[in-house]
Amino acid sequence: KEMGYDGVELLVQNPSKTDTEYLQEELEKNQLTLAAIGTSPMQTEERLFLIHPEAECRKEARTRCSALLKLCARYQVPALVGKYRGQIEEAPGCGEEDLEAVLRDICREAESLNVKILLEPQNFASINNINTIEDGLEWIQRLGYSGLGLLTDFYHMGITENSIAESLMKAGNHIGLIHMSDSGRKIPGEGKLPLKKVMETLRKMDYTGFLSPEIEQEPDSPRAAEGAMKFLKELR
Repeated sequence: KEMGYDGVELLVQNPSKTDTEYLQEELEKNQLTLAAIGTSPMQTEERLFLIHPEAECRKEARTRCSALLKLCARYQVPALVGKYRGQIEEAPGCGEEDLEAVLRDICREAESLNVKILLEPQNFASINNINTIEDGLEWIQRLGYSGLGLLTDFYHMGITENSIAESLMKAGNHIGLIHMSDSGRKIPGEGKLPLKKVMETLRKMDYTGFLSPEIEQEPDSPRAAEGAMKFLKELR
């Protein structure tokens, strides 16, 4: 808050164990809005994925996802699904049809809770499905859930898209959150991505959602956060 941020993106490992009273107190004390809740600690810390060769892994990942949706419903914020969805491969429970089935199931549950889900297209080195913005839009149409949107990430888009600006225009009002960084996950303005042009595109689109810096914590977290905010303030 002291740096000028308006909200926070929460990343949870076990949503059912989240201390919601403490979280609410901190949000209110600092006058910050909860922007979204993400899943990355589930897969980075415990290697849980919605599709995975091990049935127990899939089961626990789906259980955690239900808890995540309930937590999101409490705060009326979107749930973020990125690499947590898992890799498509030739193994039981890992096919494209398995991914579609579990995402449909999650969408049904989310709809009952009035929770939005944001899929994050990621580059091919990170995951082998839903890599591009066009892929994401196809899955939105395929699954048919009106509360399904996109989390767009400038770092991944710099690898997968011919033009970040044009792809953002194509995604349009399906964008629910943006992960902002420069090439190599550098502080915005310190890499090679045409971020000034990208930001101008967002203004033309009347994008009013959050820009959440997802950047390398160099030289440390406070200075990385300050650097990202400095870039944003210079563009206002």
